[in-house]
Parts: sequence; structure tokens; C-alpha cells
Amino acid sequence: MSNLDLTSRPVEIDATLFNRLHRSMHGIEAISRVLSQNGAAAESEGGTPLNGYLVGCLTDAIHALSEYSIDAMENLIDRREAHDE
Repeated sequence: MSNLDLTSRPVEIDATLFNRLHRSMHGIEAISRVLSQNGAAAESEGGTPLNGYLVGCLTDAIHALSEYSIDAMENLIDRREAHDE
């Protein structure tokens, strides 16, 4: 297992947690699209980019969603490994 691998075998996941992780990934993807379009608007002559405060808030939202997802997955693996011991 490389240092980027969380686990090397299948993991059973509760449907509620799976749905929350799925929504979290969709949120990250949607915010990334908004920020990408904002970058394009900032570079175009007639574009109106979002203000810096809003961009910062969206960036913070991506960070929060990714931290939640990472923590949830790591906790799931930790619980499984503790149960296996």
C-alpha cells in the first residue's frame, strides 16, 4: 500500500454516510465550476468576476467539504481496523 492509499481492501459503508460523501463531492465539484467560470470571467474583457470575499468563502467551503470527506473516510477505516483486531 502506498502512502496515498487509505486501504487495500473493500470497505463496507453505511448508506447514510455514502450519501453524505456523495453530496460532499458534488458540492466540491459545483463550487469548483463556479470558481473556474469566475477565473474565465476575470480574464475576459466583458466578464464580471465575483468579489474577493465571495471567492474566499467558496474556497473555504471547498476546504470544509474536503476535510469532512477525508475525516469521514479515515474514521470509517479506523473503525473497521479496530473491529478486525
